[in-house]
Amino acid sequence: MKTTERQIAEWEKLSDAATPGPWGRAGTEVTAKSIGYASVCDTETDNDKMCENAAFIAAAREAIPALIADLRDARETISRLTAQAEALLLHADIKTRREEREAKLAEAEKDAKRYRWLTDDHDSRDTRKACHDILARMPVMSYSAASQTIDAAIAAQEKP
Repeated sequence: MKTTERQIAEWEKLSDAATPGPWGRAGTEVTAKSIGYASVCDTETDNDKMCENAAFIAAAREAIPALIADLRDARETISRLTAQAEALLLHADIKTRREEREAKLAEAEKDAKRYRWLTDDHDSRDTRKACHDILARMPVMSYSAASQTIDAAIAAQEKP
């Protein structure tokens, strides 16, 4: 069963309204130190079950407020960690998308360099012929073959 905030608030209200602790047990009586060990709950029957009940009631006086505080702390921690995890996932997604965009931009810049090289008015007759030959073969070349051929021609032209 998941404890709701409403239940927690109700238990906290009951806890706050009860005689302040710590509580203890004297036989079948539940007593409170804060009121001079006077009885906060008296059972008339002295048997093992009543003694166990009284011990439970006395322990609950301290346990319930502590559990309420721990539960609230745990929920706050879960909420904070969930927000941090969501922020990290968002950051990772943004980083991945940025890396993908940068890779696409780098490839587009390579393609632009190839296009400019193919369409430039080169001074060298050999370079113009190389461009013409590549352009003539491009209809039957794959993208990767055309890119490799152009890159090789650019590299050959850039050599002294």
